[in-house]
Amino acid sequence: MLKPKLYNLIKLHKPAYKKFVIDQILHDAGHDVLRLPPYHPDLNPIELVWATMKSYVAARNVDFKFSTVSKWCDAFFNNFTSEEWKTRWEHAKKIEIEFMQQEPAVDRVVDEVVIHLNEVDSDSDFLETETEDEEAEERSDEAEGDLAEFWMYSLAKSV
Repeated sequence: MLKPKLYNLIKLHKPAYKKFVIDQILHDAGHDVLRLPPYHPDLNPIELVWATMKSYVAARNVDFKFSTVSKWCDAFFNNFTSEEWKTRWEHAKKIEIEFMQQEPAVDRVVDEVVIHLNEVDSDSDFLETETEDEEAEERSDEAEGDLAEFWMYSLAKSV
């Protein structure tokens, strides 16, 4: 059997997504499992700790032997306090709140960008008409006037 046929056979029998036993146990107990992107520090405080630990070890490691690296890792975690963990946790929580506040604006922008391929409309919706061009030009002229006014004010204030 050739590789393409083997690959098709694998795709036919392989599940679409990885399934973890713990996920099934939690699902059976009525819990939903949400996963963070791997290696993504914004919402994952352990990634911030990991980055700090790597910097700590890199600054002290001189011989690149496993025993030395292990020694510095142990030293880092033996001195890592709950207060330091709390700082990273609060940072991740702050970022989460910022993301939630920005979500409606992001959703609006994404909704404007989404192109529905199954719609039958022609391309005329995407082309600007002359009146739209004229309106855009007027807005541009107004913005240039406001910008010039701002610079004149700033220049006069600095003299």
